[in-house]
Amino acid sequence: MIEENTFNVSPAQRIDGFLSQIWQENFSRSRIQKFIRDGKIKLNGKICNKPAFQIQGDVTIELNYEEPKDYLIARSDKQIPILFEDPYLAIIHKPTNMTVHPGAGTKDDTLVHYLLGQFDELSEVDDKQRPGIVHRLDRETEGLMVIAKKTNVHRQLSELFENRKIQKKYEAWLWGHSPEVCVAEGFIGRHRSNRKKMVYSPEQVNPTYKSSEMSITTLEQTNHFSRVTIDLKTGRTHQIRATCSYLKIPVVGDEMYSRIHRRQKVAGFSNEKVNDLNERGLLLIASGLAFEHPVTHEKLSYSLPLPDRFLNL
Repeated sequence: MIEENTFNVSPAQRIDGFLSQIWQENFSRSRIQKFIRDGKIKLNGKICNKPAFQIQGDVTIELNYEEPKDYLIARSDKQIPILFEDPYLAIIHKPTNMTVHPGAGTKDDTLVHYLLGQFDELSEVDDKQRPGIVHRLDRETEGLMVIAKKTNVHRQLSELFENRKIQKKYEAWLWGHSPEVCVAEGFIGRHRSNRKKMVYSPEQVNPTYKSSEMSITTLEQTNHFSRVTIDLKTGRTHQIRATCSYLKIPVVGDEMYSRIHRRQKVAGFSNEKVNDLNERGLLLIASGLAFEHPVTHEKLSYSLPLPDRFLNL
């Protein structure tokens, strides 16, 4: 769906604030900001990807938006570990190899199916297929997630993420020897030919690329691998995996962003070691989450121990 409208804006104001006023019955402000950053908004025929951009006078705004398809969501009787819960939100441990929400090609085993079976109330903001989902983890990545139970709390949590007031810590095994400390500030965008894949670049080579920032600290190294902690400042799709691939230290077990079989061959691994490595899956975990509760203002801080598949690599 492409919707185009002409407005007279006076006085000057931010484009996200203006659109949130005229589209308040359809989209939240955070959703509108995402439209802008994703390049779905055109201002006077040109893509505008800055939510804070000032507009004034006669402007033509075009929205390129597709309504999400509805997928049947049934409650699952399986259980997800819950580390914290109150009437407003919950902190849960998402297992590896679990998609967060329903979509094309998914079955009835997404995180949303499990949440519906465990919680009597979940927030609904914009997309009915994602009740309670404030942020996401890749299917292959396990770890901590915060789930919203109230819609107003969902919006407050989204603002905390937007303003980088939620601390996210990851741990991973990487191929090769990573620097003792590495700060990666650049941009993340969609791959030109593989739409499931993202690309990291130190420069903004495309206006739709979003700023990204993270730091890597090495904890230990072996002949072939480095165990690291990652402090994620921004939360872009595949940010860690795409950035580490660019730095030539891809995450162990990442079939999309590293040439696994070539690396195993160069390392001279036996069939037994190759099988052991493949069974471990993607060695990336969202191990830490800390923030101030948006309602009670309690300081919440939770962490996960490394699972067995991370040990003795």
